[in-house]
Amino acid sequence: MSDAAKPVSHRRLPAWAPLRLPLFRALWVALLASNIGTWMHDVGAAWLMTSLSQDARVNALVSTAGALPMFLLALPAGALADIIDRRKLMIVTQTWAFGVSGTLAGMTFVGAVTPSILLFFTLLMSIGSALAAPAWQAIIPELVKKAELSAAISLGGIAFNIARVLGPTLGGLLIGSLVPVIGKIEAHGAVFALNALSFSGVLFVLVRWKRKPRASDLPPEHIAGAIRTGLRYTRHSPELCAILIRLGGYILGASAMWAMLPLHARQNLGMDASGYGILLGFFGAGAVVAGLFFERLRTRFSSDVLVAVSSLGMALGFVGLSVASQAWMVRAIMFELGLAWPLAMLLFQVALLRNAPEWLRSRAASMFLLVLPAP
Repeated sequence: MSDAAKPVSHRRLPAWAPLRLPLFRALWVALLASNIGTWMHDVGAAWLMTSLSQDARVNALVSTAGALPMFLLALPAGALADIIDRRKLMIVTQTWAFGVSGTLAGMTFVGAVTPSILLFFTLLMSIGSALAAPAWQAIIPELVKKAELSAAISLGGIAFNIARVLGPTLGGLLIGSLVPVIGKIEAHGAVFALNALSFSGVLFVLVRWKRKPRASDLPPEHIAGAIRTGLRYTRHSPELCAILIRLGGYILGASAMWAMLPLHARQNLGMDASGYGILLGFFGAGAVVAGLFFERLRTRFSSDVLVAVSSLGMALGFVGLSVASQAWMVRAIMFELGLAWPLAMLLFQVALLRNAPEWLRSRAASMFLLVLPAP
């Protein structure tokens, strides 16, 4: 991982140092609220579909509609974010998400939602997320100093994992408490409405941000040409190739958990949906703790050592999941896996953003997102 393979020699900054910057702090808080709303929406959409249709194939299409746009649009989205103003692109995508989730909430309240409509709006939401993701990744180095980049990325992971813990819990509690009051379908509409509201905070911060235009000596590009340029640059960049290859090798084994955990929880552990959600909550809690200590570990140990520790932790966790039969043991193992997973993911992300030139940063982030599974 190039320079990231060695321990960092500069003075260690507190994990929360980037929060001292007003713009980063405002965006971090807004994104935390938005991520909580998104996790609430995901829970609401999944449970609403179980009420609208008993067909297992239709219910499985909810996750497909959520993941497919990222696979199809990651590279074009990265190219687009390198061509146009990233702030304006994020404003457009957040406005899109606000409108889509608000419309879905309204249709749910009046009882007009069908399985097809829910799938369609889930797809629309995912398209907005896919178009915005590379720009969000690439904008981080603009918000903080270079020495604070890894801490800023770690804080982003902490926000995501706090939302992973709180969002499903709050979504489930809200639906459960509102069903006796306004009805089963309408209760899901309240969750969708809160998700729409959560985007307004991000929009407020982005609109108030007066981003300075970035001058470039490069000729204008079209999306297709920008994608080809990004792929060609990456192919001839030993640093970027090494990072993506190592990320792919790590993901090849580690992503088995995301594929098999739901089936393992249902068939082998006898858990229901709430039990599975609790498992994800323990994983998220472990990831939050790992994020808090990430900077301290990064300054003491090389990236190679931390990736090896992360890989070993994932391997031991998988062995534990295969033999554990008690709920408390499985939850403890999920917490341990939550500690191990971010160590490698954050290191790969920091190394990628540090080695990618500014004009290619969004496209590099899109390649990272293509390789990375969506847990």
